[in-house]
Amino acid sequence: SKSVPLPRIIGQDVSGLVVAKGGRCVGNVNVGDHVFGVAGPGSSGGSAAQYCSIPERCLARKPPACLHSESAALLAGLPAFQTLKLAKVNPGDNVLMLGPMDMDVRVAKAL
Repeated sequence: SKSVPLPRIIGQDVSGLVVAKGGRCVGNVNVGDHVFGVAGPGSSGGSAAQYCSIPERCLARKPPACLHSESAALLAGLPAFQTLKLAKVNPGDNVLMLGPMDMDVRVAKAL
């Protein structure tokens, strides 16, 4: 098994302000931009920390009308949304959800 260096800071969903940019960042994300995303491969993870390092490809600009807490929460519902769409769930269909999180139920009701 692979060991995890300690202390390990948890968290994958991120939303915040870009305060620094590495030399390999050549895309559209700049210092001062409000962004959200998921800490993917090549990241330090740890989005529960005050600062974290996230690859630029894992970020998108936060919509101005969304709060940071809302934009980070959007990503939490993505797996449920994708699964329900793949299953071709339609309005009025009954759905059995075993051990759902609150976000899963909200996504199902919104469909």
